[in-house]
Amino acid sequence: MISELAEGGHSGPEIAAYLGCSVWTVRKWKCIFECKVRDGLTTQVGRPAIVVLSTMPPELQTTLRTLRKAHPGWGPESLLATLRADPAWRTFHMPSRSRVAAFLKQAGLTRKYQRFADLPQPPPQATQAPHEEWPVDAQGVMKVDGMGQVSVIDVIDVAFPLQKTPTRAIGCIAATARLDCDTKLSTSPATTAS
Repeated sequence: MISELAEGGHSGPEIAAYLGCSVWTVRKWKCIFECKVRDGLTTQVGRPAIVVLSTMPPELQTTLRTLRKAHPGWGPESLLATLRADPAWRTFHMPSRSRVAAFLKQAGLTRKYQRFADLPQPPPQATQAPHEEWPVDAQGVMKVDGMGQVSVIDVIDVAFPLQKTPTRAIGCIAATARLDCDTKLSTSPATTAS
């Protein structure tokens, strides 16, 4: 309305009196119309739309693209850690992880994650001979006096009859394997509790 009255030759004070607003409001909208034509008359809400990391140096964007193309499995944290370790980038203020992730997405350098799927399992088969199937039971690392740190692994060969009826007494198994931290493996068949 202000632009039409101004184009019709009316002055700022005449338009302000006609519309019931201040002269400053008329001048503001006349200036907006003259500078930006019709598109400038729409109000803009929020921050202007900009490219992600547009406030960062173009060299940083180029370096991020190069690193990501060289290492497609690296995410934003790995890329930022590499930049922080590089002496050339130590003095620069680094963007946040989320900004780097948004930059990678906008640059088309992301990929869709594969959905979780169960791995195919072979059908169970009955054991026919010794050493075809071994149930294994393992404990975490424990400290043993005189030996150091030890992991105890109990292995039972269900088809090899060392015992007719395996009992679950402490240490009573068909075979016991002990593996210490030096990866020395010693296997000792045991038929009685140790």
